[in-house]
Amino acid sequence: MLKELINIYKSQVLVRFLFTGAINTLFGVTIGVVFLFFLPFHFTLSIFLATCVGVAFNYFMSLKFVFQTNGSRKAVFLFLLAYLATYIINTTAISILINKFGLSDIISFVIISPFIVCLTYLLQKNIIFK
Repeated sequence: MLKELINIYKSQVLVRFLFTGAINTLFGVTIGVVFLFFLPFHFTLSIFLATCVGVAFNYFMSLKFVFQTNGSRKAVFLFLLAYLATYIINTTAISILINKFGLSDIISFVIISPFIVCLTYLLQKNIIFK
């Protein structure tokens, strides 16, 4: 009986995580494209601003909806550190696609986004909300 309840809880958390991940991804990519298109900044600043908005949205969705917790200072620190790392990887990869392959910033952002999403998931699952 207890094992069944644990499995139901885990599956609900997984479903909430996947649902929230889809919403966060759509939100983050949309904000990124909008910022790249409308803001008159270099792509690194536009992506930085989009990442800040996306991180705040994602943190509260993960805490309140997925894990249904109030969080901690350690979780906030790890969450921000993970996003700093993904930001650096994101902008580096986009720079390579722009400078080495001649792609536009928007196309580069869309290409790199799925990889960043996967990395973010692994960091959250294995480090932040372990």
